[in-house]
Amino acid sequence: MPTQTSAKQAKSKARKVAYIGPGQDLNLINKPGMDGHSAQQLAKSRAVLLSYLLKLKKSIDAEHADLTQAICHRFRQHLTDYISYGHFRLLKSCTPQAHQIVALQANTQGLLPFTERYSGHRTPRLPQLKNDLEDLALALEARFEIEDEVVLNPPWQ
Repeated sequence: MPTQTSAKQAKSKARKVAYIGPGQDLNLINKPGMDGHSAQQLAKSRAVLLSYLLKLKKSIDAEHADLTQAICHRFRQHLTDYISYGHFRLLKSCTPQAHQIVALQANTQGLLPFTERYSGHRTPRLPQLKNDLEDLALALEARFEIEDEVVLNPPWQ
């Protein structure tokens, strides 16, 4: 279990790594195999996920169980969409190397338990949810790094 300080550092790093900013959007658009629409969708999807993570953290810290449940439900929907986007859109529009495909598949398998655990409409236990979100943030950071590698460093370069 990570310490509170290391978890905060990891979340901060995840926020920095996870967002493809406006300057990078141009890099993605100009890469062979990654069209502008796909790059914009990737950036938008990441921003939405990070926004929900921050909203969840605030609602958990404020101990608003009902609000947390509602935000968690929306976050889970966006996470599921993001996971499927990575498999169907990103992998289709780029040419990942075999090790990248394996890494994305393994990462997906690591993210799915969260979507399954919080798929119901019952109120989540806030301490458990907070721990699960910390682990999820680290998994998303790893996924974003793999995706960036696929998009920004195609094998033909």
